[in-house]
Amino acid sequence: MIAKGTFEEITRPSDKHPRGAVARLQPEDLIGYELKGDTDHFSDHFSIVVGQDANGYPLVNSHTADRYRVPFDLGWDRTTKYI
Repeated sequence: MIAKGTFEEITRPSDKHPRGAVARLQPEDLIGYELKGDTDHFSDHFSIVVGQDANGYPLVNSHTADRYRVPFDLGWDRTTKYI
């Protein structure tokens, strides 16, 4: 696991992740999504990293919401936790 947290937490630069933890994502990595901070069970949704856009922003595919090469955070809200 690279990191777990809200969008703000995983994109914020830190000593360990100078460009934010999200910058470490590579193709074939999985992203888990916890909805509304629900930590009583495993992730509600998963997507797979398939590349980055021209600015290095992670793009994902998923079947649940039929997403193809979209930004990893498309359609999620501030309470979503990314794993």
